[in-house]
Amino acid sequence: MKSLTFFSYKGGAGRTSALVNLIPILGDEDHLNATPETPIVLVDMDIDSAGLTYLLDKADEAYRSNCYVQYCLGQGIPGHTNTSAPIDKHPFFSQLCKVGSFFGLEEDAVLFLPAKDGGMIEDSNSSNYDAKTSPHLTTLLQLCEDYDCAAVVFDSAAGDQMTAKWSTNSTQIMVCCMRPTKQFREGTIRYLKRFEQENNMKDIIIVPNVVPPMRMNIDGDSYPITAKLNLKNAIKMNLDEDKNTLHLEMLTGDEFGIPMVPRFMWLEGVLANIESRNEDEEAAYNKYVLLADIIRDNTDDSFNA
Repeated sequence: MKSLTFFSYKGGAGRTSALVNLIPILGDEDHLNATPETPIVLVDMDIDSAGLTYLLDKADEAYRSNCYVQYCLGQGIPGHTNTSAPIDKHPFFSQLCKVGSFFGLEEDAVLFLPAKDGGMIEDSNSSNYDAKTSPHLTTLLQLCEDYDCAAVVFDSAAGDQMTAKWSTNSTQIMVCCMRPTKQFREGTIRYLKRFEQENNMKDIIIVPNVVPPMRMNIDGDSYPITAKLNLKNAIKMNLDEDKNTLHLEMLTGDEFGIPMVPRFMWLEGVLANIESRNEDEEAAYNKYVLLADIIRDNTDDSFNA
C-alpha cells in the first residue's frame, strides 16, 4: 500500500488541485489499479481550510455523520479491530464518501474522509502545532493496509500545523508542492532542512506547480530556467540525500514542474476528464503521468507505524 501526503510549506501552492489531478492517473490500470475491493482512500487533513472537502462537495456529509476527520482522529476509527467484514460492510469504510466518479474511476474505487468545517480535533493534549503523531491516524493507516487498499492519500495542512506534521510523519511519501517564486523556493528549502532533522528514510518528491508556460527574461535572467537552476542548487547545498530520498524528476528536461492551466484559475477541474486538451493542458497532464510513475516505481510501499 502506498501512503503519501500532498504538502506545501505555505498555502497557495496548488496542492489540492495537484492531488485531484493525480488521482485518476494513479488509480488507473497502469499505476495502482484502484478498484472497489482495493480502493484509494483520500483524507482531508487541512481542518482549518478544508479545500478537498469543498472541491468534492462533501461538507454536508461531514456534518450529517460521525465519519469525518476530526471525529475519527479524536475519538478513534470505527470498527478498527474488525478486519473480517467485507470492505463495503465495514463500519469505517462503508461510511466513507464514494467519489470515484469525480475522477473518472469506479465510484467505490476512491473513498473519501472529509473534514468538518471549523471542527477541532478533540485532544486536550494537542495544540495546532504539536509534533506528535495521532495514534488514531496510525490505526487508520494500519486498517487500510490490512484491507489491501491501493493507497492512502492525505491532503495536508500547510507548514508546521499539527495535522501537517501528523500527515508527513505518518506516511512514506511526501509530494512537496511549491510555486516557482523565490519565496516559495527558499521557504520550501528551509522547511525541508528542518524536516530532515526529525524524519529519515522518507521519499520526497519536489513538485514545482502552476509554472507559467511562457519563457521570459527578467532583469537579465531567463525564466523558468533560472528558477530551475536556483532550486536545484539550493537543494544540493542545503539538503542531505543520505537522510531522505529526494526525487527531482519534475525538475529535469526542458520543462520545469507542472505548467499552469489557465482554465483552472476560474474553475478547478480534472485534466483526465477533459476530452480535448490544448497544448499546455496536455503538457500538464503528461507531468501528472510522470508524477504517478515516480510514485508507482521509485517509492516504498510501507508506512511508518
